[in-house]
Amino acid sequence: MTDHHSKEIQHGHPAQHITINRPADEVWAVVSDAGSISTWFPMVETSSASGEDRHCILKGGVPLEEKIVTNDADLRLFQYRIVGGGVSAQSHLGTVDVLEQGSSCRIV
Repeated sequence: MTDHHSKEIQHGHPAQHITINRPADEVWAVVSDAGSISTWFPMVETSSASGEDRHCILKGGVPLEEKIVTNDADLRLFQYRIVGGGVSAQSHLGTVDVLEQGSSCRIV
């Protein structure tokens, strides 16, 4: 399923991107379902979401509380902040962009 995976610096922060041989709308449906991150992100054991809040348990039992900032279907843009749990983050904004590339898509 994966064609390409690499790291780059984006806006002064490390970014990774991957190309997936699936239509962007199909991938967006998975990414935008905030509560299901545990089904596709290996580091997350369990997850749930309600409104703007996402609750995760990471590998090793570490809790993670996040606030969903953006879930924009038109832009296929998902953003979240770490707001609590067992992970210390002073200034964090996680961003997932699903970009159409013909019959596949690129996730940044």
